[in-house]
Amino acid sequence: TKTEANYPNYDATRVAIWEDYYNTQMSVDNASYPILEHFPNAVSATNPTDEGKVLSDYGMMLWNNLNPAYTQAAMGYPAGPSWDLSYGYYGNQGGRGWGQPNSIGYMESHDEERMQFKNEAYGNGNGSYTTKDPATGLKRDELAAAIFFTQPGPRMVWQFGELGYDISIDQNGRTGDKPILWNYYQDANRRHLYDTYRSLIALRKQPVFAAPTTYVQNLTGAVKTISLSSTDLSVVSVGNFDVVASTATVAFPQAGTWYNYLTGEPLAVTNTSMSMNLQPGQYAVYTSKSASRRAPRSPPARRMPPCYNSRWCPTQLAARPPWRIRCPPPPRQPSRCKTYWAKPCASWSRLAKALARRRKHYRCRAWLPAFTW
Repeated sequence: TKTEANYPNYDATRVAIWEDYYNTQMSVDNASYPILEHFPNAVSATNPTDEGKVLSDYGMMLWNNLNPAYTQAAMGYPAGPSWDLSYGYYGNQGGRGWGQPNSIGYMESHDEERMQFKNEAYGNGNGSYTTKDPATGLKRDELAAAIFFTQPGPRMVWQFGELGYDISIDQNGRTGDKPILWNYYQDANRRHLYDTYRSLIALRKQPVFAAPTTYVQNLTGAVKTISLSSTDLSVVSVGNFDVVASTATVAFPQAGTWYNYLTGEPLAVTNTSMSMNLQPGQYAVYTSKSASRRAPRSPPARRMPPCYNSRWCPTQLAARPPWRIRCPPPPRQPSRCKTYWAKPCASWSRLAKALARRRKHYRCRAWLPAFTW
């Protein structure tokens, strides 16, 4: 008899159904990604077979909810639940024990509370250091990202997590509308978090993350480390998740000059077992050679779009009749986007009303934050 408790245990009949779905999907498009919102139980005394591993070995991908562990770690609490981040890895060493990188880890989702909200509402502290402070909390989000993105395997980022969204999942009801806060891009601390995400995602494109020759993680204690190597590049991540300073021995694959990937600063490693004193929340991602990272983007313009004609600069708008102003085309406009922006504007208010009516037809929303009314 199926119950809520034993439903995630291995079920051969269910596996056969999933495999049938998978075979059909691959027959239509063998380059597609079959992702299951399915959370099977790991191996235990009452569940000798991990259904997730069986499905993963067959080629399917499954979600891996890391929200409880990562939010605890970001807040600075070692327990209740544990801040052990090992399960984010698809392989062994405390991970899922799978042979294929088909575990999609995520720190936030539509079902989970926001990490930055929990930092500000429930964060830990010691003396003047507290993760409840918004700026400190955002740095803790960067700390979490340094470990999250340097574990091999696919990752999912929930919308605005890269900007430290701090609106509770329960605001306006759990499934109610939440505000879209484009102004986050204007906040220097949130922008730094965004740029950290962007740079770490760029680093993940290195071949070492797809096929490391060696991989070692130590993610159970306050100071968490990851080390992975290939013939071309080695990466070491370290971060102190405690709210007090901690000293730890960090293992480097080889001695020599390493580079802080996010700052470019060199680090002389004279011993492969190097003692480091880390302040609360301090983190670094080191690479065995200087690796280029994406340069930070400038925040998008606000209030007024750039002029279509340089004669009509924003400071002159008040002196010019609105019907003589032309609306600018969006930057990097995809071919499928509408060309409404190239039409003359009768007035800014009319433009806003027209966009409100037509917005649901747009598929190029990336540039919409630049315009506010």
